[in-house]
Amino acid sequence: MSWWVSNGIRLTLSAHNLLDEEYYWNGDTSRAESADPGAPRQVLLSASFSFR
Repeated sequence: MSWWVSNGIRLTLSAHNLLDEEYYWNGDTSRAESADPGAPRQVLLSASFSFR
C-alpha cells in the first residue's frame, strides 16, 4: 500500500493478487466442491478529502 498526502487530500493505492494467480481458501483440498476460489487481481485507488 502506498499513499500521498497534500493540502488535505490523501490518495491511497493498494493491490491484491497482482499476478492474478489462481488459489483457493477456506476449503477442503480433498473435495473440490467445498473449496472457495480466491479473489482475482485487484488494484484500488482511493481518495479522501479533509475539510477544515
